[in-house]
This record gives sequence, structure tokens and C-alpha cells, in this order.
Amino acid sequence: MELCTSVPLQHLARSNRLHELPKAPPREPIGRSSRTLAKHFLPRTANDRSDNYYSVLSNTRVCVVLAPRVSCLMWSRLLSPRVVGRSGVCWRSLYTMQLKTSDFRSLFTEGLNGLVEIFEKNNHELRIAGGAVRDLLSGKRPEDVDFATTATPEEMKRMFQVAGIRMINNKGEKHGTITARLHNENFESGETSPSTPMFLGLDGTLYDYFKGYEDLKNRKVRFVGSAEQRIQEDYLRILRYFRFYGRVALEPDDHDPETLTAIKENGRGLAAISGERIWVELKKMVVGNHAAHLLELMYKLELAQYIET
Repeated sequence: MELCTSVPLQHLARSNRLHELPKAPPREPIGRSSRTLAKHFLPRTANDRSDNYYSVLSNTRVCVVLAPRVSCLMWSRLLSPRVVGRSGVCWRSLYTMQLKTSDFRSLFTEGLNGLVEIFEKNNHELRIAGGAVRDLLSGKRPEDVDFATTATPEEMKRMFQVAGIRMINNKGEKHGTITARLHNENFESGETSPSTPMFLGLDGTLYDYFKGYEDLKNRKVRFVGSAEQRIQEDYLRILRYFRFYGRVALEPDDHDPETLTAIKENGRGLAAISGERIWVELKKMVVGNHAAHLLELMYKLELAQYIET
């Protein structure tokens, strides 16, 4: 579900051909499936499979008191054959639809609107991404808001400087973080992977590359691709799975058997996670639906020994 990992800043700006980044496919009629994604995102030649062709993921995060946290990601690397091939995900079908409401625009603060203007002025696309899309489709107001963009952190840094936006916390660059201040809000840029592979255009168009909307309608919780690989990228995703299950699933025991097997076989990875991070996930899970069932299931999967403090 939440697939967020950071990398050093020096690894972010690999692409020197961002102008060749494939454009998003044309919008399909509402409710129709499309096979056009491969045409727009598959490499044109064997040489184009390199990292130089696929631009990197990038992230911009806004932390505001009494306002959502806002992040910015880019989708092209997630969809590259190098990444998707390893996970065994079939991503050649793009589903699009138009939201009937524009309520999501209420998430846009003055600072966020200013951020959107800067990206649009520099011809970079923005889409809402990650768990915020899932929450909006479920009729919930997101606590965290992610965006997808075609800009790398280095490009964002230049855009902020040209716009006269003050840069702060410069020491964060070595860890892949750039912080700018706009309308009394802090904006951090770095690299993550989107938590949910669905994107929402600012015009209300939903872009679904991995049948996430279908799973959401059916109240299913799944990892994207190989559950084992996603877990091994970040073992905290084990607990996030249970947390999201309590938010999404209607029935207490409607788990995918392969998912539970992957969780049990990789549960020992939780031993390396700090108690603070574990508690953040647990306290959200116990106030959700099916809490008693999920706690019992965690014991059956032999996870208790790794999370008890």
C-alpha cells in the first residue's frame, strides 16, 4: 500500500533527456479501459531501457498545522519495465474516468495553489497521487496529500530560486531533501514511490494503472506486484497492510492467502523497526474496523514477538 522509500539526492537527477519523457496518454471516455499505456511508456528501443530514459521519481512535501501534508511524486520510474518486470505486474491497461465532483479542490491551500502555479509556469505536470486518491474515491478527506510531477528535485530547486522562494534547511540535500518556504508553509522535495498507483489530474481525471479502482470498489487490499518484494523494501508495510485492511475491507477475514504467507515469512524484518514507528501504525490500526480480528491474526502469523515492547 504505502510504498515510500528515500534515496540520496545525487541519485535523483539521472535523466538528461527529460524533454523526451513520454506524455500522458489521451483521456479515454468515462468508464472505458485502454490499451494505450504501452505505446506511451514502453521504451522505443532496447537502449531506451536504461535509467537515462526513465526520469526519476520526485517528491515535494508540505507540512502545515491544521492542514494536510502534501507530497509530490513522479510516476514514470514506477512504470518502467525494469521496475515492473521485477515485480511481475501487468500494467499495460490504463483505466481513466472523470470524477463527478470537484470537492478535492478544497484541499488546496494558498501555499499549495502557489506551488501549482510555479509548476504549471515551468511546463511541469502535477497529479494527485498515492493514498490521497484512495481516500478521495472513498469519500474521505485525506490527511496526507501526494502529487506526481515531471520535475526532479534539482529542477524544483531551480524553479523555487527563480520564483524568489526562500530555501531553508540546506543540510537536508545530502539526504535527498530540499525545503522551500511559500506562504508560510514548508515544502520539502525528495524521492519516494507512490503509496497507491492511482493518480488524479487537477481537472478531476482518474488515471489507474494497476486496477486499484477495481480493488477499491471491491474493498480489496493488495500489494502492487509481489507482496514479498514490497515487504522486503520496507518491513513496516506489514503493519500498514493491517491498518489499511481495517480502513478498506468490509469482512474481517477476506485476506489474500499469498499476502498472509509473505507477511508470515518476512515478519522477522519488523525486529529492525523502531518501537516508535511500530506504535504509530498499531495505534491507527486498533481504532479502525476489525481490530480484534487483526490483532488475533497478527499473533497467528507470529508477529507479536517482533512488535511487543
